[in-house]
Amino acid sequence: MSEVLTKAKQDDKEKYKEEKIFDAIIIGGGPAGLTAGIYLSRARMNTLLIEKALPGGQAILTEIIENYPGFPHGITGPDLMQKIEEQAVRFGLKIEYGEVEEVKIKVDKMKVVKINNQEYKTLSIILASGADAS
Repeated sequence: MSEVLTKAKQDDKEKYKEEKIFDAIIIGGGPAGLTAGIYLSRARMNTLLIEKALPGGQAILTEIIENYPGFPHGITGPDLMQKIEEQAVRFGLKIEYGEVEEVKIKVDKMKVVKINNQEYKTLSIILASGADAS
């Protein structure tokens, strides 16, 4: 009997270990969301960004961006957003694609974000939904 209880306790420990709680979840993958992802990931925070379509937001529809530092002759919106996404991922940002179905705030202040029928837990949510890129 104690062998069964020990096995059950071990299973609970493994389940708890597998349950991932993010330091922050960012909803929206435009310039603001990706920039937040860079800063949080550089600070070694376990961060998830959720984007419903393509990262880059409305900026990916911009032919040329001429007021971004470091590009004196301008850069296309898609190129800039690709570079920002690459930098964020290089620092450890995780990206999931899907429409946010639900956000719950638990009694213990834990937040649960549901996308694609999967729940992700976090202590902080950043809303960076921006403009519609269509």
